[in-house]
Amino acid sequence: MTQFLAFSTIHGLEKECLGEVKELLHEYLKKEKIELDFLKAVSDKEYLSTRRGYVVLECPSQYLNMSLFGALTKLKSVQRIIYLVGEFVKLPMDDTMLSYLQTEITSNKETNKKWQQGHDYWKSMCLATSLNYLENDSVDHRFKSSYIRYIEANKGTDESKTDKQSIPIRELNVDEPTYRITCDRIGSHVQKTDILEPQLAHVIHTQFPTWQVKLSYPDIHIYFDLFHEQCLFGIILRDGMHRRNRRNLQHHFQTALNPCLCYLLARIADIKPHMYVCDPMCGIGSILIESFLSYPHATYIGTDWKFKPVQEAICNTKYCNIPLLNTSDLKEDNINDEQKYGICFTTVDVTTIYPPQCNSIYSKLKNKIDVVITDPPFGHKHGTYQNNREHLYPKMIKSLMSLIKPVTGKLLMVLNKATMERKLVKELLQQMYGDEGCKYETKEVDIGGFNALLFIIQKLKVEEDTIEKDTHAPKKKEKKEKKKTGKKSTGNTSHASNKIIAITLLVLVLGLVAKLLLNSFW
Repeated sequence: MTQFLAFSTIHGLEKECLGEVKELLHEYLKKEKIELDFLKAVSDKEYLSTRRGYVVLECPSQYLNMSLFGALTKLKSVQRIIYLVGEFVKLPMDDTMLSYLQTEITSNKETNKKWQQGHDYWKSMCLATSLNYLENDSVDHRFKSSYIRYIEANKGTDESKTDKQSIPIRELNVDEPTYRITCDRIGSHVQKTDILEPQLAHVIHTQFPTWQVKLSYPDIHIYFDLFHEQCLFGIILRDGMHRRNRRNLQHHFQTALNPCLCYLLARIADIKPHMYVCDPMCGIGSILIESFLSYPHATYIGTDWKFKPVQEAICNTKYCNIPLLNTSDLKEDNINDEQKYGICFTTVDVTTIYPPQCNSIYSKLKNKIDVVITDPPFGHKHGTYQNNREHLYPKMIKSLMSLIKPVTGKLLMVLNKATMERKLVKELLQQMYGDEGCKYETKEVDIGGFNALLFIIQKLKVEEDTIEKDTHAPKKKEKKEKKKTGKKSTGNTSHASNKIIAITLLVLVLGLVAKLLLNSFW
């Protein structure tokens, strides 16, 4: 008997997530000394496949135990793990879609069997003592609901002094659990989400009549993902894995990147030991912190033009027990024996990196950074397209490209796909470097329903130093010319004014003479 697990990840980066799943399965199967047939099958990708935003594992039932599930919860590129009950490739997009779903879910014997298998696997997961609250949603949800009820019943008490171990956790009836249905939908369906969810809940109720609906902190979470004509549904075994990772951060920000995306960016960058990695627009440091937790043997540099986010990034780094570096710890060359590993944060405006200022942290790191990973701010709060085209983006692209090493260095940049930034960056790269100066590729990624574009850029040649000199040369020449020709210019202006006075006097004299001649004539 074969069972299916679906791993939800960032749409557009399924290939990178599949690589992490494959690596984890390799380590687990070797550690558990499982038969090599399944290990070879996983290596040949016979049991692994991708969907839109998912990686699906087809696993024989004898291997799908709690030990494997505990290992899978450590995946960093996965947002949730779903026991896959079924999927439809071609749904009707008219009024019959809901009735089609109801019929297939209730009358299909194979689907009914998978619902029961999913329930049985969920029960074994809930009863497993080897899983803690970070690996078991049921324990986590029951504790949260019990904790909320305890706080409401004991208002006025200090929560910091509350012993969470003493709070009784709500008992779980695995045969009659509470449940809720969540439906994520993309496309022009006739039935909207608020109509689909209750109707699908009615279908589940006919399948399991003893289950009770509970919208907040349910025991079982049933999930439907509709994307136009495609549908994937099942039981969520582990949810909020990306939010769980945010527990590493003490300070949060609403526009901070998803930790799964931060990890995938670091994975795409292929960070090696002794590398220098930089984020010139680091914010609260989520990209660098996630990268260091996965690749600790490298030096990370984070800067931002505001003081407050840099201070919050430092607090988050201390909270994760990551070594903090000073600017003096950064060496001009990658000397492996003297290089220190950790993260260095400071305030620098990205538009002032190139040409490098003598007091900037980047003044000694030009063409020495191995990887630049950044998420530039975009939106209506950050200027118009025309203003960014003329002022912000040319300086920013030039600054970022001046940091990375030629040929081996990489620049990873997440931009808004819906606006003109995509076209603008391509035009700027073409103007600055041409066809032979750099190469790049793009990946379309979906961040919580928001369409973004990932640029992966490599620099193929070093910028000429004359470019840097020419930017300052005209101003210096003008000043020198003014100093040398200052006296001459004042003499010339006085001479010209004397000429004007003489001409005006001559005109007046001629006018008087003409007047006298006319009077004598008459």
